[in-house]
Amino acid sequence: SGWGKHYVFLTKNQCTIRVYNSIISNSYKNKHFNSDKPTCHLHCGLLVKLVENAFGWEAEGKETKCASVESRYCEFIIFRKKLI
Repeated sequence: SGWGKHYVFLTKNQCTIRVYNSIISNSYKNKHFNSDKPTCHLHCGLLVKLVENAFGWEAEGKETKCASVESRYCEFIIFRKKLI
C-alpha cells in the first residue's frame, strides 16, 4: 500500500533507493504488462526533491531498475551535482 517499501543506501555524494511494490510500476503492469523502459519518472522526481531537501544537496536522479521492466524492485540513484 502507499508508495511502496523504500530501502535507502547513503554514501557521501549518492543515495540509492530501492522501492518494492511501487504504486507506479504496479499500476503500469496491471494495465500494460511489462514495459521495455522504466516507467517511474514521477517517483524519481519526488525522490530527488526529497533528497535535496533532506541533505541540502543539488541533486539529479535516474531510475536504474524498474519493476515494470521485469525487475523485482525499482531502483533510483540520486547523486549530488558537482558545483562549478
